Amino acid sequence: MAKKTSKKNNVKLNFIEVFAITSNPKNPRTVNVKAESFKDLVDSITASGVMVPIHVRTHPSAPGHYELLAGSRRVAAAQVAELKQIPAIDHGELSDVEAFEITFAENFAREDLTPIEEGKAATMLLAEYKGDARAAASKFGKSVTWLRTHAAIDEGLIDEIQGHLAEYPAAPWTASHLALIARLPQRIQKSIANDYFGMYPACIEDMPTVADLEADIANDMRTMSSATWQLDEKFPKLPTCTGCLDRTGIQPELFDIDPDTPDTAQANDKCMYEKCWKAKAAASMKHKVAELKKEHPDLVLISIGNIGPTEREEMRDRCGGAGSFLEKGHYKIATKTTAGVLPAMTLNGAKSGTIKYITLDKCISKASSTSPSNNSASRPPAKPKTLAERRKLHESKRWQQVLRKMCVAVEESSFDQIFRAGNAKSVLQGVLKMAVTFGTENAHGDWDDFLEIVDGSDDGLLEKLWAMIRPVMVGDLTYNGPITQVPENKIEDAKKAAQILSIDIDALYADEVKNIPEPKAWAGLNANRTPKAKQKKESKAKKKGASK
Repeated sequence: MAKKTSKKNNVKLNFIEVFAITSNPKNPRTVNVKAESFKDLVDSITASGVMVPIHVRTHPSAPGHYELLAGSRRVAAAQVAELKQIPAIDHGELSDVEAFEITFAENFAREDLTPIEEGKAATMLLAEYKGDARAAASKFGKSVTWLRTHAAIDEGLIDEIQGHLAEYPAAPWTASHLALIARLPQRIQKSIANDYFGMYPACIEDMPTVADLEADIANDMRTMSSATWQLDEKFPKLPTCTGCLDRTGIQPELFDIDPDTPDTAQANDKCMYEKCWKAKAAASMKHKVAELKKEHPDLVLISIGNIGPTEREEMRDRCGGAGSFLEKGHYKIATKTTAGVLPAMTLNGAKSGTIKYITLDKCISKASSTSPSNNSASRPPAKPKTLAERRKLHESKRWQQVLRKMCVAVEESSFDQIFRAGNAKSVLQGVLKMAVTFGTENAHGDWDDFLEIVDGSDDGLLEKLWAMIRPVMVGDLTYNGPITQVPENKIEDAKKAAQILSIDIDALYADEVKNIPEPKAWAGLNANRTPKAKQKKESKAKKKGASK
């Protein structure tokens, strides 16, 4: 473990052995040994040596070795060039915090970081500051939005895209491009990878702009409020819309949705599962047509006005197996009393879903198969949430932060912290009971490992078992759903874990009350969200009217 004290005054310039340098896992930069720029660096070092010193510290656990703080490309090039020694600024013994700050400052200040490297840096920052985005952002001069967006790039992009960007680091994909992609489900990312990432470098002139990519992604999304079915309606083999994770409202901070304004958030919520949406639209339309045919057995479907190829395709998808439809020019609007009329349901337009009466054009022989329109009957506006309901949503946001801190606390908890009291038998029983309750992380051992443990000492076995239980407990406490919908059972689990780990969870929650305060405007509202002053005026007006 790194010492907690530092010796900054011992910083000195030395030539150190290349073999004695170990890599730093907290360096966000990656070395592309296939890049021409790296090959040029190797040629330069072979001819002239390393001109700019690297930064190292005394290795915290390996005597005689150094941990690299900055200069990974130079070290890699020196190894290829078979140099024995390399100039280094030796910072001596540093704490992990001081080492991280030097590593981050030396590497993060560079202007040639790729979006992927910036994403790794953002993830490291959040991890180093235990998820406190505000503290990390202020320390390194970045906004909270920047941190969250770039961390999503690192954590959210699928392997196919990550691999492409590693192979072509100079590809013109900006952080804005990747932020749009990283927030999408893997299914959509794979489609984008097939459509776009395979084009580079042969078709670089056809790479989409950020605006084009955003528009392309938006074309595959559907506004939830436009659904022609109830969002909690159940369909065979499909999730309900309210319980589905493939919608923008699940991660509002990545889609510029303000969760503090539930009505607006609901109106902006979009479906990202196009196949599911089309299946529900077809099933809903088929059911509606079947119900109308009970009253109108000769019912046909029609489109209103002129429709283009795109709208025709959308109508075909939504119509599914509901039947065929007639386009303008293949029928004439008539009255119910006209001889030979047919009842027809409109699929688009302001009065979509209504019944009209038509006569068929004589030249038509066969209707073309199509689909209903995207327009749905107007829905009543969502009922405004009471002040108590809004406070509950606000409280959920605080608990999400508490859960994150609890996960960090479990990850950092030691064996002695949990089992510091009790005799050997009670400690053994305690560890085994936790293993039975929570299970263990798969260590991927084999029989040789087992025989080695059997023949060896029992020292440290319980500590190893605890280390395997710990990640499972963290998984149980992890919550990745909407920040305003933290389940009660997660909160209760956190409270129980805090009791076992001797963590003051009430203090953690009190900190989040300070970090996420209630909007000041709420203090002036009644339970029904009306201003208190307004209610008083209305009350006085009523009394005055009664007295008259």
